[in-house]
Amino acid sequence: MNFSVITDLLISFFMASLIVFILRKKASVFLIGFFFISFISTFLVLNLSRYLWKYMSSATARIVYLLLLPFYDLALNTTNQFKPLLTIRSWNIFIGSTCSGIESILLFSGLVLFIFILNKFLKKTNIAPQFWIFSALALIGLYIVNIIRITLIIVFGTEISRYLAVKIFHANLGWIFFLAYFALFWKIVKRRFINDQTETVEA
Repeated sequence: MNFSVITDLLISFFMASLIVFILRKKASVFLIGFFFISFISTFLVLNLSRYLWKYMSSATARIVYLLLLPFYDLALNTTNQFKPLLTIRSWNIFIGSTCSGIESILLFSGLVLFIFILNKFLKKTNIAPQFWIFSALALIGLYIVNIIRITLIIVFGTEISRYLAVKIFHANLGWIFFLAYFALFWKIVKRRFINDQTETVEA
């Protein structure tokens, strides 16, 4: 997944959220503010991602290198800090933006914000303060999942097929891991941190 795709996803996400607000009775209260905040947030997030991924790629490469070092004879070249290179059995692997984890972290953060807005302002439900702590820990966990993904891709490419590792798993494994991770996150959040405010009155 490249930045053009993530751009389309973010814009589509905010526009879909805007439509949801329009269709609700209380849309008039939030419409102007939400549209403005969505536009500014999209602009800032996209520019921030283009800046941060370089540093995250370097960190990801170093961690993956340390994980594989006990099992493989490999080398890490960080001469170019923003384009780290792992070499294993004559296979050169650049840890770029799609490997850094920044895209999944930004998308996850957007979904967390959407969950909060949807439940707090539209469904009028209580969200426990611990929700934000849990979400922050989940972001750290998501980065760890990305490191595991990159490590598995490299091991698969080294031991089985480089072609399949690059063409199939690199492109699709990220989405599979992300969807499974977010589904688990949502299940826990819904069960532990979201409570209905409405009270049932018995006649």
